[in-house]
Amino acid sequence: PQVKNVAIQLDDGSVERGSVRYVAPDARSRVQDYFNDAPGFLPLFQDGCVLLVNRERVASVLVEDSR
Repeated sequence: PQVKNVAIQLDDGSVERGSVRYVAPDARSRVQDYFNDAPGFLPLFQDGCVLLVNRERVASVLVEDSR
């Protein structure tokens, strides 16, 4: 599985930080691919809880590390 720490900026200007976790074939393993292919809500893992982010509200995503 891929685990990436990200900062997600929402359309209202707020930023949520956490990690995304996903399994994808090598040809589609970029974070961008995951966000493009994801269902309506994306799980963002933050300090022992999960925030469900509405994909339609995402303005930008910054990968904060390359784990």
